[in-house]
Amino acid sequence: SGDIMDTRGFCPLPGSAGPWEGNFRTCGAFFNSRTASVSSMDEGVDDRVTDLEGEVRFPTLPVISQPTTLAVITWPSAGDLTVAWNTLEATSVMVRVEPDGAERTGPTIVCTPRVNGRLTIDAALVNQSGLRAMNARLRVWAFRETAVQAEGHAWNLSGAAGSNVLLQPA
Repeated sequence: SGDIMDTRGFCPLPGSAGPWEGNFRTCGAFFNSRTASVSSMDEGVDDRVTDLEGEVRFPTLPVISQPTTLAVITWPSAGDLTVAWNTLEATSVMVRVEPDGAERTGPTIVCTPRVNGRLTIDAALVNQSGLRAMNARLRVWAFRETAVQAEGHAWNLSGAAGSNVLLQPA
């Protein structure tokens, strides 16, 4: 995609179902084209999928507009957390709120909104998680999926783009 020529190898254990994911080493000019080609090849080692050939188009980066358009904000002291964003060409979205920092351990809230562009996380769930008392990372991931056929099976290829906001304790 773009200027990137990056090869990823996936050698799953027999019987494993995935998902198999890989990160690019560099973004290069990736978002100039926002399309990636995916293929498999026979390397002579009991390869399970030798005829995979597909292309996935990535959605635009989500632009978060609520709770803020800034990269850092203080948690609201009480009440629901409303998250709003805009992204183009996404077929699904995931919103995560998780502890931020080196350890990143603790509760995580994961939401898959039914309506692209806005969701409200109930105050009771936020309070139960205890996330208001710590630095937390709000992430909005936009996905675009496409299905291809290989070895007689349907394979789902997805591209993702994400944005985030740091929520600091009051």
